[in-house]
Amino acid sequence: MSIHLVGGGRDEALCATVLRPFVEEAMDAAAGVDPVIAMILVLEPDDDTSVDRFRSLLVASGAAPESVRVEAIVEGARFAARIVDGAHGIFVGGGLTPAYHDALIDIAPAIRAAVDVGVPYAGFSAGAAVAASRAIVGGYLLDGVVIAPEDVGEELDDLEVRDGLGLVPGGVDAHAAQWGTISRALAAVDAGLAPHAIAVDEHTAFVVHPDGRTRVRGAGRVWKATRSDAGVEVTIGSRTPRFVPDGFEAPTSLIAREFRLEPLGPQHNRSDHAAWSSSIAHIRSTKGYPDDGWPPADGMTLDDNLSDLVRHAADFAAGRGFTFTVLDPADDHVIGCVYLYPSSSPDFDVSVQSWVSAERARLDEPLADAVAAWLRADWPWQRLDRYGR
Repeated sequence: MSIHLVGGGRDEALCATVLRPFVEEAMDAAAGVDPVIAMILVLEPDDDTSVDRFRSLLVASGAAPESVRVEAIVEGARFAARIVDGAHGIFVGGGLTPAYHDALIDIAPAIRAAVDVGVPYAGFSAGAAVAASRAIVGGYLLDGVVIAPEDVGEELDDLEVRDGLGLVPGGVDAHAAQWGTISRALAAVDAGLAPHAIAVDEHTAFVVHPDGRTRVRGAGRVWKATRSDAGVEVTIGSRTPRFVPDGFEAPTSLIAREFRLEPLGPQHNRSDHAAWSSSIAHIRSTKGYPDDGWPPADGMTLDDNLSDLVRHAADFAAGRGFTFTVLDPADDHVIGCVYLYPSSSPDFDVSVQSWVSAERARLDEPLADAVAAWLRADWPWQRLDRYGR
């Protein structure tokens, strides 16, 4: 299971989009029993809104209300390790980051142990910051020099970087572009307080998979600072960067004897929905299709499916990603899908994933191989990440 670090944000719909894979992983971890998501919050004494806010967010992300187990304390108190017992997902919310660190650091071993055995973790703002091995908990000054806006200091003046939960290496900061915390992450690395660090935008998640692969989800960017001989270098990751040369016209058709491909769009909604919703277990077990719990185990409404198709069509038009529907040439019914998106690994040019419906399972490998040959012949990529195919 994965670690999902969300940079905060107040738009529930956007935040729910990036948290939905976490909820799906928690459902998978439950393995047939009623899932339990431990929602861990550290509240200010007069805070009477955060519990409802974060519960509503998890429900919007696909969690059943009864699956959300609230574990909340007031700033200054500390959690006991039992709060993660029996949890199939761990969600740590936002608030005052130093208070979250103080409340959680004693049970870091219990949280790491849960993640090690397959419990997904989601950190939101403060919950993302404390998940790091070196937690950037606040401050806006370093050696008397301003390194970030004063109002993001988290009630601290001097930059503080402490040992964190140790779920991901380096440091993590949140609200990157929105609050100006990118410079604080840079300063932490420059001062040697963290070997490297990321700053995550609001409505954006930095996802670390069990095999070490990383992925950016959502509306914003992830800013990574690393040490180099020249000082600190910054690289930027985003969900859908353009990854074909300017002027490249993407092919729009691949024709074989038993299938043909065309760009996926809203016009395929009903047939696409029928194809995958009849084959959820088959698709989720397909070799080479590690897509964070898609399709959802409980299905999806036709309207939600349409939204996904609109998004894929927009990515195709902008050159950010290319999704093709797989059609039966005899009747044009959808029998599968192919996704071509930027790879999160520097070792590959493109991530290549595909599925076919359960009734066409025999076409899985022929489709994947045909697509690979097509990409090498007609597309600008040679290093294809086929996820072990």
